[in-house]
Amino acid sequence: MTTFTDLLKAKPMNLIVSLPENSMELVKAASDGGADVIKVHMNVEHRASGNSFGTLEENKDFFQQMNQLFRGPTGVVPGDLPEKVKPEEIKSLKEIGFTFLSIYSHTAPAWLLEDNHLEKMIALSNEYTNYELHSFNSANIEVLEASVMKPAAYGTELSLQDLLHYQYLISQVNQPIVIPTQKKIQLEDLKALYKIGVHGLMIGAVVTGKTADQIYETTKAYKQEIDRLRM
Repeated sequence: MTTFTDLLKAKPMNLIVSLPENSMELVKAASDGGADVIKVHMNVEHRASGNSFGTLEENKDFFQQMNQLFRGPTGVVPGDLPEKVKPEEIKSLKEIGFTFLSIYSHTAPAWLLEDNHLEKMIALSNEYTNYELHSFNSANIEVLEASVMKPAAYGTELSLQDLLHYQYLISQVNQPIVIPTQKKIQLEDLKALYKIGVHGLMIGAVVTGKTADQIYETTKAYKQEIDRLRM
């Protein structure tokens, strides 16, 4: 199977769908809509979706079914606090079939940096420092997630200032960069993001909605526009 990093490096603007709920109906909707990658959660209280995600044990059957159905790379947020992330669970997630972990740098335990069971997509928050950013190039981290918008700006339209911020981040690190839809990134914004070299666009509840029909239609529309830009 293609790794997450290999996929991001092989072609521009891969489409990642972050599901608002751990549901096979939503997995199928994202897959049928054309998602390149699917991401789910556990041990998390999720701001954008308003959902609470259970433990590994509570999600294990779903995770196994998901990885059997969807053949692209899959990722998981293993927790929203350092103490919720356990070494034995990371090993289990790899055995289940996940490709990568997705977690904020400030909610990841220090030991995770040198754990190599799964690729790591580490998110910088809106409070990131220059030393964090500049340390990425020498760190054992495969992907940078640019979750750098202030919470008060969630769901608002993408601005030129935001675009320049993303462009700066891309210029500062060697790793592929994934842009999540903290802001309401619309189809007409994709050309500008494509032009600055975004490796992955991660669409979530802010743009996809929460139902299977909404996720299918949104994923399909974004994938079609990305394919058009690649031509």
